[in-house]
Amino acid sequence: MSDLLTTYNPLTTLLEGSSKEKIKEIAHRQAAAIMDAGTPEQAFALLSKVELLVKETKDRLKSEAYDEVAKGNDSAFGVKMSTMASTRYDYSTCNDAELAKHEENIAKHSQLLKERQTFLKGLKKPVSVLNEETGEVYKIFPPAKLVTDTIKVKF
Repeated sequence: MSDLLTTYNPLTTLLEGSSKEKIKEIAHRQAAAIMDAGTPEQAFALLSKVELLVKETKDRLKSEAYDEVAKGNDSAFGVKMSTMASTRYDYSTCNDAELAKHEENIAKHSQLLKERQTFLKGLKKPVSVLNEETGEVYKIFPPAKLVTDTIKVKF
């Protein structure tokens, strides 16, 4: 593993209360240094693990941190925090026949949409089809295939 990955510690800078823009700037500089060192795959792998570590740690601290922020301990390392309510509605208790009908229609149409998309993905070339309601013949085409390169991470 590159010395650059094991010796660089951006936490010192972060603890000094850097702004969001400053943190982005640090990230860009760090990425450039990693690419110059020729170790982007190692850094990506390490950062994937760090990302999981940060997510899991935040998830475990969230409840206690919420309590502290609610008490007024709402600022640390240049970060201002506040509590807020998140509202969701559970419609399963409404006993509304019209809502149930709409939900059923959505489920039915979602399934029809998936089936049509599967059919269109299977097209290899344009096909002429007949609109049975209007009698019009029109041409349908296979969907455009958009491919994005990505990295799958497993550990």
